Amino acid sequence: MRARAMGLTFALACALIWLSAPARAAPAAAPAIDGVLQAFNDHPLVAIGDNHVMAEEEAFYIALVRDPRFAASVQDIVVEFGAGGHQAIMDSYLNGEAVPYDQLRLTWSDTVGWIPTVNGTGYIAFFAAVRAVNMHLPPDKRVRVWLGQPPIDWSTIHSRAEQRPLSVGRDGYAVDLVEREIMAKGRKALLIWGQAHFADAGVFSPTLGPALRAAHPGSLYYVSPYFGFNEKACDAAFEDRAVHWPTPALIAPLKASATLKVMRRPGCTIDPGLAQDTKAMKPEQVAALRANDDHLAGVDADALLYLGKEATMTVSPVDPAFYLDGAYFKEMSRRNEIMIGKPLDWAGFVAANPPVVENFDAHIGRRSTRLH
Repeated sequence: MRARAMGLTFALACALIWLSAPARAAPAAAPAIDGVLQAFNDHPLVAIGDNHVMAEEEAFYIALVRDPRFAASVQDIVVEFGAGGHQAIMDSYLNGEAVPYDQLRLTWSDTVGWIPTVNGTGYIAFFAAVRAVNMHLPPDKRVRVWLGQPPIDWSTIHSRAEQRPLSVGRDGYAVDLVEREIMAKGRKALLIWGQAHFADAGVFSPTLGPALRAAHPGSLYYVSPYFGFNEKACDAAFEDRAVHWPTPALIAPLKASATLKVMRRPGCTIDPGLAQDTKAMKPEQVAALRANDDHLAGVDADALLYLGKEATMTVSPVDPAFYLDGAYFKEMSRRNEIMIGKPLDWAGFVAANPPVVENFDAHIGRRSTRLH
């Protein structure tokens, strides 16, 4: 009996030690909207890395702003897919005023860094969704969307030399906007920006994420989206873990978690460049690809946004104006030539943007085309 009592006492002591030990937060998959809103409790800035023209991610932005809890706690959104020179037009539109379409289109078409311009219908629908939400809110509670691209007058731009300085330095414009309109006023904001702009190193100066982290340590919560691997076996291995997750889900904390270890398992890559033969590349090129691969995997992220299996990810349909408005297509072709040295080829453009839903990986050139 005494030995048994001593054993029970020892077991109880171990249990008490375990209970009193510092708790380690295990990664949890929460409904994604709940997770994003929860992040705002401790961070004035929540950023979602935009995987450009991924339809499911654009749909998530719309679902997020439609949730009544969003406008109740956050009234500012800063987006990369908007032209800052036309902020007044967007403000009027989001407040329910009648805005002629040819003017409204300037708010997403007169951007500096998109090649040749914003063309995913999901981004355009996002503005319409915010307007619809605002019509049910009093003026002082309405959501304001800040257009984060610097002003540009495309009618005066005729060469890459004239356009490039605005493009390379555009993150600085966004940083100043967030400082002035959000941080200085003690407000909260959702940031929707391309994933590369939250990496520690890149072609942009200053890069948006690191600049905000340096100025306001602990203020930025970064969410990285999952969109699959170059290797099908890696898709399957990761997605097996997601069988019981809600869809969409937010997995946090991500850093140093088992989930991140699965994302970075040997032999699994994400950057499309690593799907190619890297033997002919320079060492510094391979190093840059691997650094970006880590970023895309969420090594520097606070949470992972899971929108479903890689095979279900699709490309946002192209803005119909490219097909229906000849003058618009001609102007976008001119801008394309300025940016990358060649005009848009009509036949090639139509072939590259078929009137079907395209698998997202096919769009970014990682695998063979799969249509649904």
